[in-house]
Amino acid sequence: MKKINVKPIETLGLEFEDGTIKKCKFSAYAMMILDEEYDGFTKTFKDSQNTPFLSGAKLLYAGMKACGDDVTFEDAKVVASNMTVESILDLFEFAANTIKVDKKKYKIPQDFKQKKKYNHKKKI
Repeated sequence: MKKINVKPIETLGLEFEDGTIKKCKFSAYAMMILDEEYDGFTKTFKDSQNTPFLSGAKLLYAGMKACGDDVTFEDAKVVASNMTVESILDLFEFAANTIKVDKKKYKIPQDFKQKKKYNHKKKI
């Protein structure tokens, strides 16, 4: 019998200043939501360079919906609109690491890398 190792999917918690925590899970199910309702992870990631907040909202929506939350795309847009571009890029990086996407295929623009160097950990 052949075995396939499966690593547990890590849950990401987005903590807001009022103490509210929204959970996201970037599992295969979340990627299927992106495929079904949008154009998939790859297209959403590429679009994030031009429309980071809208693309981030799509990713958040899929991740929150994968956690079983009763969430709408409008809810995800509100969350994304309260994030920084750097936080949204962190979200995409977290999702890519979770599903083991080859980061060499997905180039993060150089100016975002520069900003991220000086970014301190902040609450959203």
